[in-house]
Amino acid sequence: MSTPDRSIQQCVGPDLENIEVMRNHSVLFRAECKRLIQDTDKACKRMQNDDNKQLDQRVRDIQFLKKELELKLEEIILEIDVS
Repeated sequence: MSTPDRSIQQCVGPDLENIEVMRNHSVLFRAECKRLIQDTDKACKRMQNDDNKQLDQRVRDIQFLKKELELKLEEIILEIDVS
């Protein structure tokens, strides 16, 4: 009976070692994926923040130009009315 037990251990032994190695690789892979997700999230938030700042600046620029055009239009209307 010891012979079948030994052969079972020999068959199961390497499989258990492979399973343990695969499990360790899986743990490392999951940790790497988690790190990449966090890095990507930080990068996306940073880019979104930068884009929001640029859009806010553009809106302020447009508002300024609109005011300038409105003032110029008022000047032109006054010139026309005076003429």
